[in-house]
Amino acid sequence: MPDLQEEFGSALTRAVGSLGWGEAPEVVVEPSAVAEVGDFSSPVAFRLAKSLHRAPREIAQDLVKRLQESPPPHCLEVNVSGGAYINLRVDFSTYAPEVIADALRRGPVVTVDPDAGAKVVVEHTATNPNKAAHVGHLRNACIGDTMARILRARGHRVEVQNYIDDTGVQVADVLVGIRNLGLNAQAGESFDRFCSRAYVEVCRRYETEPELLELRRSTLREIEGRRGEVAAAAKDLTSKIVSAHLKTMARAGISYDLLTWESDIIELGFLQHALDLMLEQGVIQKVDHGRLQGCWVLPLDESQDTSATEDGDAKVLLKSDGLATYTAKDIAYHLWKFG
Repeated sequence: MPDLQEEFGSALTRAVGSLGWGEAPEVVVEPSAVAEVGDFSSPVAFRLAKSLHRAPREIAQDLVKRLQESPPPHCLEVNVSGGAYINLRVDFSTYAPEVIADALRRGPVVTVDPDAGAKVVVEHTATNPNKAAHVGHLRNACIGDTMARILRARGHRVEVQNYIDDTGVQVADVLVGIRNLGLNAQAGESFDRFCSRAYVEVCRRYETEPELLELRRSTLREIEGRRGEVAAAAKDLTSKIVSAHLKTMARAGISYDLLTWESDIIELGFLQHALDLMLEQGVIQKVDHGRLQGCWVLPLDESQDTSATEDGDAKVLLKSDGLATYTAKDIAYHLWKFG
């Protein structure tokens, strides 16, 4: 299995030597800092300029020409950028199949753990259900799916969960765009991509029309209330988005055993139970002054009392308007996980 960084360095060293410039300096190749120009880059032309009394870019162009005549493995393109940096772009259409073939030749690399058997929960993806999934979401899903596959291969009973934040502010923002600002899908536009565009537009409108933020707050209150037309609209919107997400992930072979909907955590009383339990245990407090006045908080320092709670010293669980934060819902979710 070739190391592409080393192969590029070797090819570049040969190119320097082929031009008859005597003993070549050490050729340094690093992952490119600018993805647009390539995957690997080298500043060797700058190092040669002083001894050769030639412009760095002229040297770089000479070296690129030689590399093009005798390219390293899996080279899609070599080019010059930033004055005289020599860049290589990898041809992943040839490299990826070779990596896969090499992995298959090696056979199983994970052995069964004789002590395995405990149930393991792997939670991953958790894309906000207000827009189309993008490559960053796919990256997270691939990492989680890989962990789940390794644990299964080790003999563990694995349950893959995907947390659906269907009562969050991002969902409220898209609803504001659809219900209050009259945004509509364009011809041929998929629903999830339309919601992505609507979300960006609504956030832009908040900046120029801050009075619209009250619509966000009122919409969020109705979503968390789990009753009425707005809550039903939120459930319909997020169900459509999640369906699109599942189709996207399925194309990469990624699936889930359980979808945990945040709205269920509220409707089934898990959130209220968690808050009641923390109040009973004395671990949450209501702030009576300052910026957090009226909020229920979880102090980060167990020695604090309510009067000592200042900004940054506590996690807000319930805002002064009664809306629950992500932290409060996550605590309820994890208490449910642990029974």
